[in-house]
Amino acid sequence: MKIFFMEVSEKENNKTNNLLKLVSEKRQETLRRYRFPIDRKLSLYAELLVRKQAMRLLGLNNDEIKFGTNEYCKPFIQGHTQFQFNISHTRNAIAVAFSSHEVGVDIERINPPDYQISKQFFTFFEHNYILSHKNPNRAFYEIWTKKEAYTKCIGTGLTKPLKSFDVLNTEISTLMYMYEIGEYIISYCSNEPTTEEHSFIILTEDEILQSD
Repeated sequence: MKIFFMEVSEKENNKTNNLLKLVSEKRQETLRRYRFPIDRKLSLYAELLVRKQAMRLLGLNNDEIKFGTNEYCKPFIQGHTQFQFNISHTRNAIAVAFSSHEVGVDIERINPPDYQISKQFFTFFEHNYILSHKNPNRAFYEIWTKKEAYTKCIGTGLTKPLKSFDVLNTEISTLMYMYEIGEYIISYCSNEPTTEEHSFIILTEDEILQSD
């Protein structure tokens, strides 16, 4: 299991634009339609991380990498079911998780939340956990990211009602891992055996800009 984290600046430059040639033409068209440069960069960099790992671990050339999606739009690389990945980004940061098992990841920046969200969409126990925590803002995003990571791991995404499962339940909580770095919380979920090594890797934007 590997988790990559990277902060991304708002500024776009020619080097970033040059990296577009590393993704498919269809993807380039989609990225160019993004209104804000930061959104284009977040999405592009996350895909480039996946491509770099696929090339390294699967021995593929970049042009041999073909993406598909399941019925809930969870992406995968065609023909390589043993290579599992998941992507998440929030304003100015991305997280990408890799595993040989199903995996889901979510990243959020800690900001003052609307606790009506947890009251309406989280379970009774999750909501009480947040309100009784010494740092309820942090606890809110702990639960939020874990719920997103779980739904992404099982492949349904948010089509599964958030109130229909409890991430504090032992059956689910044992599949969860969480990192806190700066103002970000990253949670990931995987049914990978706990004996497997887990690595958390911090990348810089310059490392991605060297991809071409």
